[in-house]
Amino acid sequence: MDFFRRRVVTAGLIAGPLGTTLSSMASSQEVVFGQSAPLTGPFASLGESYRNGALLAFDEANKSGELGGRRVRLVTLDDAYTVNKAVVNAKALMEEHRVTCFFNHMFTNTVRATLPLAVDAGIPFVGAYSGHPDLYRNDQPLLFMTRASFAQELHRILDYLVSVGYQRTALVYYDNAVGEELRQEVESGLVQRRRPLFASAKMPVGGSAVPAARGTADKDIDAVVLGVSGSDAVAYLRMQQAGGRRPAYFARSLVGSAQLHQELGADAAGIIISQLVPSPFKPTLPVARSYLRLLAQRDPRALPTFVELEGFINARLMVTALRKIEGAVSRESLLRALSAVGRTEIGGFAVDFEGRNRNGSQYVELTMLRRDGTFAQ
Repeated sequence: MDFFRRRVVTAGLIAGPLGTTLSSMASSQEVVFGQSAPLTGPFASLGESYRNGALLAFDEANKSGELGGRRVRLVTLDDAYTVNKAVVNAKALMEEHRVTCFFNHMFTNTVRATLPLAVDAGIPFVGAYSGHPDLYRNDQPLLFMTRASFAQELHRILDYLVSVGYQRTALVYYDNAVGEELRQEVESGLVQRRRPLFASAKMPVGGSAVPAARGTADKDIDAVVLGVSGSDAVAYLRMQQAGGRRPAYFARSLVGSAQLHQELGADAAGIIISQLVPSPFKPTLPVARSYLRLLAQRDPRALPTFVELEGFINARLMVTALRKIEGAVSRESLLRALSAVGRTEIGGFAVDFEGRNRNGSQYVELTMLRRDGTFAQ
């Protein structure tokens, strides 16, 4: 049955014998990290990018020998952004693959469903691709967030939107609990800035964009906040363009900016997107330059993406933590090492896990998508 099919992608060697106790889940030679992510469905492009960025970093660490004889293996199982599949994947990662860490899981609903399993098993949960406020409470010692929150992204967008002078803002959001939370936050944020939410429209995940396009068809709308991502965002924008509507578009990082360019081409130009890592198109930081070097080795024609760079940075963080561990790597020793990272820089990118802080980054930058797929800042 398709429900039980899971695509597995690994970095490093095929698994050797693993430890036999829960306190030592990986040998000193191999450390296994587990990821549940959408490799099929409307968010497949995002899932592949997040995974591939991490693979670049882990493969480089394995080849360089910087882990002192250890090797990292990343097991990625496809959940197609389905909560039930993500839960099945999480159990398989724990029971079959016996992972040391849940790493780079993606999107709010699936992260919220799998995090309790990690907590019950004492497994560190690092690099979740979400910004939901539940994940930023600083009372979950196993959870390490590596990206700024949804609220930080949204407030940066709303500040800019209002400062530029847009008066009639619409919102397109998902017809689910997370989407409703976004609608309330956008509405409240605009009221705080003395602007009403002019219009809003729901859209089902992976469903028709027609209702959303009709709900924001008012010709007086001058800006639209996109609360949908991946293929759903592409479908909505295509319908808007077919109707001759061209307001300004704003989106948070999880919209999938590379996919917008790949599927819409020059029609995606001008969309303003918040990003949570520095630009790989203007690589001022060493970590971005390292990513570009390895990307070029993998595929000289590949266009860099922010999502892939984010996955790369997260993997470099894990390498930094692993280098702090003496002896065998276990879930407990990895947790201690991550907690000991404190304030550091990953190739110039600031990460702060000082004390009990588990919210590692506050970085938010607005970018504008260009016709050629690069970004202006």
